[in-house]
Amino acid sequence: MRLTNLDMEEWKQSAPYVDSLLVPVYGIRLPGKQPELFGPRLTERVAKAVEQELTGRLLLMPAIPYQGLDDKVFFSYIDSVVRELAPYGFHHLFFLGEGKLFPRGLEEAGYRWINLEPEKRGLEEETESVIQLIVRVWETESGE
Repeated sequence: MRLTNLDMEEWKQSAPYVDSLLVPVYGIRLPGKQPELFGPRLTERVAKAVEQELTGRLLLMPAIPYQGLDDKVFFSYIDSVVRELAPYGFHHLFFLGEGKLFPRGLEEAGYRWINLEPEKRGLEEETESVIQLIVRVWETESGE
């Protein structure tokens, strides 16, 4: 399920089972008016494929793009997103993107950064890796 395509009747039926949010995060660069789109496109493609595979338990949120933010400003914004989403009853909040840019303190609070490594794997392998990681988290936290 995608937040941006949500049918409210369908959501009413599905909401009790959806316990996870997936938030894509990517940098936007436009040097010389030439957009660098590989990272954002990869992140969006993986996020959509994961959402399709895990529909029924995971809700895909709109992406958080960033540009030129220093780490403190970016981490502060991510922290505010986490604080906003935390009380809504979702047990798992996954952030998905390239690079190890996620603040450690939030991972310790139970929110996870899933690092994409496109130089090591293709799109299908990357997607399967993300799906496996999320399922492992679900199994671990449910005691399965």
